[in-house]
Amino acid sequence: MKRRTKVSLEQLLGMEKGRIQLFNKQFYWIARGVAYHQVVLYEQGVPVYQTVGERQTLESLFDRIKFVFSPSGKVIARRIAHEEPLLLGKKEWEDFS
Repeated sequence: MKRRTKVSLEQLLGMEKGRIQLFNKQFYWIARGVAYHQVVLYEQGVPVYQTVGERQTLESLFDRIKFVFSPSGKVIARRIAHEEPLLLGKKEWEDFS
């Protein structure tokens, strides 16, 4: 059985930059503890990310996070269900820290 590491809010706050996806399929760009809501628009088949709305704190979004992405777009942490912890695989730890 694989052992997974739980990701705490403090660890996520220490992340320089990345992206998160919530259970309602909204994306946020994160930088040093602040989250900016993003929408994807396609211009001639190329995805263009635009920031909309006001910034939010990660504390307000932490319980609703489904995926955490590295700046390169790789999934580094995931939450299986709403009440489950945010889990990090062993291989992804280098990308996260």
